[in-house]
This record gives sequence, C-alpha cells and structure tokens, in this order.
Amino acid sequence: MGIACCGAAMSQTDDDKFRAEFEAFKQQAQNEFNTFKHDAEKEYEEFRRKANEEYANFMATPWTFFESNEAVEAPKSPEPPVPEIKKPEEPKQEEVELPFEVVIPEPERCAMPEPPVPIKAPVVPAKNILKFSYYNTECSLGMGDDIKFSLDDVSEKAVSDAWKKLSNKQVDDFVANCLQLRKDMQLCDWGYITMLDTIANNIFGKKTNEGVVLQMYVLTQSGYNVRIARTDNKLVLLLPTKEVLYNYTYLMIDNERYYVIDQTDADGFMVFNHAFPKEKMSSLQIRTIPNLVNVRTNVKNFESEAYPDVKVAVAVNKNLVDFYNSYPLGDWNNYVSASLSKDVKDVLYPMLKKQIEGKTQEEAANILINFVQTAFEYKVDDEQFGYERPLFADEVFYYPYSDCEDRSILFAVLVNELMGLDVVLLHYPGHLATAVRFSNDIVGDYINLDGDKYIVCDPTYIGASIGEAMERYKNEQAKVVKIK
Repeated sequence: MGIACCGAAMSQTDDDKFRAEFEAFKQQAQNEFNTFKHDAEKEYEEFRRKANEEYANFMATPWTFFESNEAVEAPKSPEPPVPEIKKPEEPKQEEVELPFEVVIPEPERCAMPEPPVPIKAPVVPAKNILKFSYYNTECSLGMGDDIKFSLDDVSEKAVSDAWKKLSNKQVDDFVANCLQLRKDMQLCDWGYITMLDTIANNIFGKKTNEGVVLQMYVLTQSGYNVRIARTDNKLVLLLPTKEVLYNYTYLMIDNERYYVIDQTDADGFMVFNHAFPKEKMSSLQIRTIPNLVNVRTNVKNFESEAYPDVKVAVAVNKNLVDFYNSYPLGDWNNYVSASLSKDVKDVLYPMLKKQIEGKTQEEAANILINFVQTAFEYKVDDEQFGYERPLFADEVFYYPYSDCEDRSILFAVLVNELMGLDVVLLHYPGHLATAVRFSNDIVGDYINLDGDKYIVCDPTYIGASIGEAMERYKNEQAKVVKIK
C-alpha cells in the first residue's frame, strides 16, 4: 500500500510538472506572438506614416493641367414604340442559324480594394459619434476631433498641409470604422464612395473642399485609386473605373479615364497625379445587394397570360430603388450580375420554382419567358424617363413600364438562377434579346458560339416561344454579350 501511495504521489508530481512546463510553453508562445503582432502593427503604422508623409510632400509640388473630355454617351437603342406581337395563328418556322458580328467577353469578377496595409480597428470606442442617414438607413460612425480642419484656399500647400493633419492615429481609427461600415452595409465600390460623400457632407457641409480632401484621404487609405483636382477655387475627385462610366466627363491620365465624380463643367483641371501605394481601381459591379432598411412599396400584381397560375404579388424596397436610381449608367453585365434582392426572391422564386418543377427545360423556359413577356407593361426609356436607362431586375417590379433591355436582364437572371443555364445577350441595332445554352437538344433559331448551340429567347417578342427570333433581326449582325 505504501509503495502504491508513493507511486501515485510521484505520478501526480510528474503530472504537475508537465502542466507547469506546458503552461510555460504556452505563455512563451503567446508572448512571442504578441511581440510579433506588436512589431507587425508598428511596421504597418510606420509604412502608412511614411507613405502619407511622402504623398503629402508630392502634393505640395505644382499640379499638372489636364484637359477635359466629353462624356461617353450610354448606348442608345431606338426601339419601336410598341413591342412586336406574335399572332397565335402564325406557325413556328424552321430553325435558322443566326449570324453575329462579335463576341464581347464577360468581365472578370473584381475584388474590392483593400487597405495597402491592415488598419487595426480601434479598441477604445470614439468619444464623438457621427449619426447620418444613407438612403434612409440610420448609421453611426465613431470619429475623433482631428477629423475636422479648414482650408484657406485650394493651393498645393494648403491641401498638402491638410493631408498631413489627417495622417494620425485618430483618423486611422476613423478609416477603420468606415471600412467596417462598408462591410456591415454590404456596399459595393460605388456605394462606399457615395457613403463617404454623405459622411463628408455631414461633417463639413455639402460639397465643401474640406469634404473632398477627407473623402479622398479615406479612399486612398482604403486602397482605392483616386486623384484630386481643382478648378478655380473648387476641389473635385477623379475616379477611374474598370468599366465605362457613361455620361461623366473625364480626363485621360496615364492612358486611363479618370471620371469627374461631381460632374463639374470645366474645360480642364489642375491635377495632383501621384499614385498611393498598392492602389486599385474601383468597379461598378454590385457584388452584394446593399443592406438598406426595407421601406416596402405598394404591392403590385404580375401574371402571365399563357400560364394563369404564374402570378405573384411583389413589393420592393424603395430605398434600394432610390440607390439604383442614382447608380451610374454602366454595361448590361452590371445589371445582370446584381441579380434580385432577397426580399423579391423570397416572394417570386418559390412560385416560379413550383410552376417549373418537373417540367422539361423547354417547358420551363417557355413558362419563364411568357411571364417576362406578358406580366409587365411595355414602354421605351425615352417615354418613361426621357433618356436611356437600363433597369436592375428589382426595378422592373417597381416602375410602371419596361423595355427590351430590362426584360432581357430579368429573363437572364431567372433562367440562370432557377434553371442553372448559361445565358448571353444579343445586341442588335435597336434591340436586345437573349440566347440560352440548353443541355437538351431544342429546335429553334440559334447562334453557334464556340461550338455550342444557344437558342434565341426574346422576352419582347410577345407570345413567341423560345427559339423564335423576330423576323426583322434574323439577318442582322448581333453583338453577343457574355454575362456573368
């Protein structure tokens, strides 16, 4: 018994020793990690301090004059005032392989710019809280006293001095808070840029020179390629984008279009043209639907003529509609890739899935195309808006009318997401349609794209089934637009 007790005591001692050694090892590892983390953070802060110091010094040197260029006009589609309607007695013609002129490749999915070095989120909450509204969504943002400054003029030295004043820990914390708000609100690049404009307006007043400097400072620290320019006594932001930004004047700088964001009318600008480390271009792609408070519009009813059971009552988020209404006109890819909001999908998709369940691909696609053809009233953009304006898919359920572009965008979203099929857009002079690559062999008018058969599906040829192209476009050379 004594030996057993002694053995147990020795075993316990060994166990305690092992625990002590393990705890010491853990503590040493934690200390080493903390030292590494602290050194890395100091290195990041030193990099950012030097980058901003050098940037401000360059900013104090004479700026360069660049001439303005006229805005690129959005593509216009002089559509007919009424859509073409297929008469019920018209027989379906034999399939025709349709010609096309060129294939426009789908754009790469752009990653959102990130800070050139990580910005540590503030540990201690800011004493000052800025409260503001962004598309009727109440937001709050911690900010320090050093955010505020004033400019006596817009000279190189004045802007450089303001930049140096902003280069401090309090403003780093402010940038970190802005980036967190970008994440929480699921903002795309344009959403982030316009939110920063709203923040600057709340701090300094609407469209002030100080607000432009602050907005540019936050954007550069967030990783965005941006330039600042002046005309007379006014500062403006210049922004390059991966896609064409229609209807905005621009300057050609280093073979890139830098768009004048506030659309100031001037023949030219004095520009501070210097890159911030690791800057990246912004994109008009909407990667996620912005998280805006939901203010529901009145419910509207939509029903297919050929399939009476395909009917739905939809309300959309007015704040999202307003956000889309202020969005720059871009390429059709931006509208398709934005998809539909979750609120609309939650109402629309269960009904459509139920109607196409168990159907062949041909039957399902005909159900979807008749819904898009007949559930919405038609009117061209010039009549509804007075200018060319493609609609995001949610907007088709909000505005009283839609045209060929809007219906093609909506149909492409529905076919891709509900049927999992690849869709392309067919851009004719004065018209936009779609073509779908079915996995089944379906007879109908088609294009041969890279050896694959894409069946024409025209959401504006009212009453036509898939595979039926309007007669007037069968010999037209289309531009094939690949979409993501």
